[in-house]
Amino acid sequence: MLKGALAEVQSKWPGRIEITPLHEPIPGYECQHDHPFIEGMEHICQTPSETVNYCTEAPFLQQLCPTLVLGPGSIDQAHQPDEFLAFEFIDPTINILSQSIYQYCFS
Repeated sequence: MLKGALAEVQSKWPGRIEITPLHEPIPGYECQHDHPFIEGMEHICQTPSETVNYCTEAPFLQQLCPTLVLGPGSIDQAHQPDEFLAFEFIDPTINILSQSIYQYCFS
């Protein structure tokens, strides 16, 4: 998109624009849907997992242990100016985290 937006400038002044990535692209991530951890978290959350199009560090964490990206709230408020978490998400999130800690650290 950036190159397309700069095409007119590039044609007018060839060789004047150089676009260099700041870092390597983050690899795509997909968890193993039938992994016991994923199934356990779906049970705790009472919600099936789903694929979404977000950038995450999960591909790197997945190298260490099974990884699921999970968080409270609406993506419509996340990573925006005036980001917030509505109060109605707080208690359910505490419940999910408490159950997860008990299940995976003490059972």
